[in-house]
Amino acid sequence: MPALLKLCSFAVSCFGLGHSLALGKQHTFLSSSLGDVAAELQQVAAAAKAKPISAVWAFFMSTLSSAAGLCVLRSQRKADTTLQSLTKDPSASVQATVTAKRIECGWGAWVYVSYTFDTTRSDGVQCRVTAEQSWQNPATVMQVGKEETVLYAPENPGLCYPQRAFLEEPRSYTFWGVALLGAGIVNLFMCNLYMANAHFAILPCGWVVCVGMSVWLGSPWVQDFLDLPPSSDGVVEELASKVN
Repeated sequence: MPALLKLCSFAVSCFGLGHSLALGKQHTFLSSSLGDVAAELQQVAAAAKAKPISAVWAFFMSTLSSAAGLCVLRSQRKADTTLQSLTKDPSASVQATVTAKRIECGWGAWVYVSYTFDTTRSDGVQCRVTAEQSWQNPATVMQVGKEETVLYAPENPGLCYPQRAFLEEPRSYTFWGVALLGAGIVNLFMCNLYMANAHFAILPCGWVVCVGMSVWLGSPWVQDFLDLPPSSDGVVEELASKVN
């Protein structure tokens, strides 16, 4: 463990804090005791000049990037959990008729298809469900008047998703969420360097509070922007009473 700590300290010295160490002293640095390493780093940190403006900017970018990454990961996990719940019962599928198709332009061109189907809910009530689904690839979009197999939740038929979309419309933002979170953590360390390690104990606490508030406020907006499937529940209309 001491060797690992000294190795990490040496890496830190090479990437910002150890510019005062001459190359000829690196061997001595590695062979020194942990007390000497700590003393050297304290001297380097004390010699560093604080940059308040750069520290504030790095903290802002760290909070923004980390919160965005966590919101993306949270939305992706929620969508994955919902889709898994639709596939746990293979018998919960029905043929739906595509009734309409429209194109919406915003941050990009999105194709939306509407479909309807009749089914029996888990409590025995006959229902008619009307839902709308976004489609990424216009070349494979469901055609109006055609029938498509739709998976649904028996206890809530409004929660549904076309079976073909599982194969033709894969959509995952996990990589981008992790990348944003990683960039936020890097910026947090940069903020600490710009502050010359003056408030190292307070900085993580403030960062956690700011990121937590940002995730709490921003998650609905990010989820709506990503429009991960199934993006919304279908409208359920009860047709008859319980089936005997």
